[in-house]
Amino acid sequence: MFESQTRSTTARIRMPIEFLAVVDEYAAAHGLPRSVAVRALIMRGMAWEEAKHQQPQLQQQPQPLAA
Repeated sequence: MFESQTRSTTARIRMPIEFLAVVDEYAAAHGLPRSVAVRALIMRGMAWEEAKHQQPQLQQQPQPLAA
């Protein structure tokens, strides 16, 4: 059955202050508003997860560099 209510395209999310600091830094470095930076980082994360499933060697944890 068709619903007469429309779905919102916005989502309210709570983020720790430390996370917002990183998002703000990313936004400033790329000349983006915070909302666009959040979307870009989410999409990067989703692409990373997809890439890990397609290439199993990406699932390995990076090894620390030898000093």
